[in-house]
Amino acid sequence: MKNLELWLKIVALKTSASESVQKYPALVLIHGFGANSDHWRKNLPFLAKSHRVYAIDLLGYGYSDKPNPLDFPVNSLYTFETWAKQINEFCLDVVKD
Repeated sequence: MKNLELWLKIVALKTSASESVQKYPALVLIHGFGANSDHWRKNLPFLAKSHRVYAIDLLGYGYSDKPNPLDFPVNSLYTFETWAKQINEFCLDVVKD
């Protein structure tokens, strides 16, 4: 996995039969501004009955790292492009659907 340890905490609920997990479609839950993956906690058990559910924390939110933006080039850290890259890499490296 690329930079996932820097960017997110993964909350994944799986069924008890690991072989059957792959038959379920993936569902990636992404929080809004000022929120975090814990906001999905009451939805996760229900959604996990029919999906492989992932709730991620975007960089700077929830349980993810919160790097100091002054340590990076101006306007390069907390951007929509950074979060889009994070989500894309998460889907490629973890979800794999």
